[in-house]
Amino acid sequence: MCSFFSVTGCKSSPEKSGSKTVHIRGFISNIQIVRKPSGDYTGSILVEGEKETDTEFDKASVSVMKKTKITSIISGGQEKLEFKDLTLGDRVEVVFTGPVMESYPVQATADSITVIEHSRIVSAKNRLEGEIMSIPGVTGIGVSSKSGKPVIVVYLENDSEDLRMKILKEYEGFEVITEVTGPIEALPR
Repeated sequence: MCSFFSVTGCKSSPEKSGSKTVHIRGFISNIQIVRKPSGDYTGSILVEGEKETDTEFDKASVSVMKKTKITSIISGGQEKLEFKDLTLGDRVEVVFTGPVMESYPVQATADSITVIEHSRIVSAKNRLEGEIMSIPGVTGIGVSSKSGKPVIVVYLENDSEDLRMKILKEYEGFEVITEVTGPIEALPR
């Protein structure tokens, strides 16, 4: 295992002046949840942001363990959260623990995750879905990120100008982008 780390690169997650370094600040663009038989939730999140003067990374695949401290500071105090409370588009600050694999994106384990802004993007996407799925040529809708910010993605059957003109460029303050997938058909059972 040591040879693996020497090939991919590895560094420790240092602390600055006695307080823990915020390694990444950004939006959650992907969540993988594993529910353990004990009822605990673990998994990983992908965080995308911008490298700032007080952060080290702009994109990180972060493992979330049972011992990871998850809190929200939205309401002025610190509210304890569980992994299952995190949602796509939440703006978070993550402090790593242990080694950081320096691939891109970096891979690390979270010591703590602090939600600094809850996202409204999932609710906005759900409202837009009711309106947009009736447009012929729209095959689906989802949430992703672009330049470290959450966006709504509308999947299209083709790249026709007429179809793209029917799709909003912005919805409830979120950018709407399109992606051509071609026709989507259900698999036979």
